[in-house]
Amino acid sequence: DTFGRIRSASAMDRLVWAVLGSDGAPALMPGEQRLSGREPNVGFYDGDTRNSDFDDGTATVTSHRVLWVETRARSGHPRAVELSLAFVQNASFNAGFMMFSHPKVALDLLPPAPRETRPAGPVARSMASCIKLSFRGSSGSGPQKFLEHVTQALAARAWVPKSMKTTPQSSAAQCSAGQGVAAHPGMASRMTFPKAGPGILGLQRQTDRQLQQADQTIRTAFDGDLKDLANKAKEMMQLAERYSAKLGSKPSEAKSEDEEQQLQTYMLSMGIENPVTRDTHGTGSKFHRELAKQLAAFLEMPLQKSNGIMTAADVYCLFNRARGTELISPDDLMQACNFFEKVGAQVRLHKFPSGVVVVRALSQSDEATTEDICCLLSAQCPLTAAQLASARDTSLTLAMQQLLAAEHMGRVCRDETVEGIKFYPNRFLTQAGGD
Repeated sequence: DTFGRIRSASAMDRLVWAVLGSDGAPALMPGEQRLSGREPNVGFYDGDTRNSDFDDGTATVTSHRVLWVETRARSGHPRAVELSLAFVQNASFNAGFMMFSHPKVALDLLPPAPRETRPAGPVARSMASCIKLSFRGSSGSGPQKFLEHVTQALAARAWVPKSMKTTPQSSAAQCSAGQGVAAHPGMASRMTFPKAGPGILGLQRQTDRQLQQADQTIRTAFDGDLKDLANKAKEMMQLAERYSAKLGSKPSEAKSEDEEQQLQTYMLSMGIENPVTRDTHGTGSKFHRELAKQLAAFLEMPLQKSNGIMTAADVYCLFNRARGTELISPDDLMQACNFFEKVGAQVRLHKFPSGVVVVRALSQSDEATTEDICCLLSAQCPLTAAQLASARDTSLTLAMQQLLAAEHMGRVCRDETVEGIKFYPNRFLTQAGGD
């Protein structure tokens, strides 16, 4: 039974409730010092699983503990939990992957000591071997500094009396009882064993230690690669923006279609660096307002490529592709489009009489599109939807909707034949004007 308890890994079941002081922050223990400031919008991961019950709070590192206080109280008073650093074996940093994930600090935990007892906490049992803190509201070097403070505290081991500072395993066992070595009469003799320990228990500890070292080696290698990749992505975004500005300053005759097409492809494939989310911009109208601003800025280049008009379905697919894992629902997209006019965007949501919904630039009004169609009809008559789609480099669906809109305004008329629908100038209108 003891061997089974040693093998079972545990993570969030190491958390215990913390006591808040009069200032709303967790009360410090005698001799404990606060090492870091309060990092906002921090959530817990139980291993690789996001814990929605502890998803938004402020995190702090002290010389003895990692403290977390709930940002928005669910039941009158904010909840606060703590993790004793005596349970932590090592800490590592994950910079996140571009816009797909937030930076995280992973705390690898020691296996529980035999017959380990600790105060009741918010999680009764966990099968993960580490706790991750996800920094969703921090920018810059906040998570790295948080990791530095954790590493500093682990090296100092201020929770262990100077005379007992031997191994991290012994300090974890001391803290788990909450009363130091005096609460465990056999602790002193156990700490005199070799590093691996005696018997089957020692072999198991040695195996666990080797696995943790291998995991740490792999984690460090991947963290470094992902961090370098994220830095390179930022450099590429800056380079593309500079190239775009330089290309925009060229005279029109000096530009080539290949250059513009290549730039548009690069910019669209890079996606959005900081997508607007409910975590960063709240909920309701505030979220949709900010989403409308980002969507309008994002659509500038795609609309130029599509002659100023795109179906809402195309916009939804293209925008979600650029957002990576931070996807939005079709309803969020439509509500954001309804804010275009309020935020002063140069695009609008439009619904054709047939029910087709599009997003188009202000210059692409029904009147302006109808004038272009009439000009085409003067050179090519009759005109089909396929011919208009080819001439305006747009989809067949949008071409048909534009022709129907022109017909609705009385500028063109149709002829339905076995060969399809053909459109002609409205001679009745022109002849009436001549008479």
